[in-house]
Amino acid sequence: MDKEQEYNRLLEGLLVGVNMEDDVSRKMGYNSCLAYAQQELDADPDVNQFIAMAAQRLGQVRVHLGVVKGIVSMPEEARLHLRYAPQGGPTLTGNADGLHYLSDLCAALADFPAPSSEGPEEHVHLYENEAPMFGQSYGLTIYHSSDEWFDRHAVAPDAAETDAEDAPSATPPPREITPDQVAAIEFFQDGNLPLPPTLYLRYDKLYRVIDQQQHHADDAVWVKRLSEEEDDRMCVFSIRDDAQERFEIALHLDDPSIQYFTKSDLEQIWDVGML
Repeated sequence: MDKEQEYNRLLEGLLVGVNMEDDVSRKMGYNSCLAYAQQELDADPDVNQFIAMAAQRLGQVRVHLGVVKGIVSMPEEARLHLRYAPQGGPTLTGNADGLHYLSDLCAALADFPAPSSEGPEEHVHLYENEAPMFGQSYGLTIYHSSDEWFDRHAVAPDAAETDAEDAPSATPPPREITPDQVAAIEFFQDGNLPLPPTLYLRYDKLYRVIDQQQHHADDAVWVKRLSEEEDDRMCVFSIRDDAQERFEIALHLDDPSIQYFTKSDLEQIWDVGML
């Protein structure tokens, strides 16, 4: 049995009971396929073929799983630490096991087929607060990119400085709204940080806010940031997603790809028959 036949057989079993006419049911089916891939196919170098087949069958956005970590063994004592200082820039420190592990990851990553414009780049995520990243360390993501990537993105320092001077400010002006005034939110398509396809959320739909609270760096919620810096304009909103489950998401009050509605806004929309 070839891989395509094997994956089709797996999909037939995983998608039993999925209503192909219902958006939420198809999304749940897709998430079940992703969970299976992460748990049972993590060491399969062709796992993304399985995910692509599931996405096509269910009409979902294809997710790409990094497979390198599944095929490279991490020594138990591997330690890496990444820090950043404005004066000296980033510094990566590792013990012997950590550096050997990083070398093995990079070697395996380099051995994957060269990425093309038709598919995502193979990559490895090393998350903060997870081995081998140790202590108060940043996380690290490593991509295998083509030579053309460097021609497009790795600009000369002088050109980068000129672009930075000409570019508009990345921080939008603050909105005149406070977290306790937000009664509903609406997401718009954002090419810089789109909503992950595994979330039961849609663009151009109003989601009523159940409650809200100030965001803290250690909150275990999905975060949509405007920048890497934490500030007091980040807030955690509780809403009900399309699966009618309570869901918490941290958003920036000044994010231009999110529209916030007050109770008064909703009353006006209701009066004109838009809800």
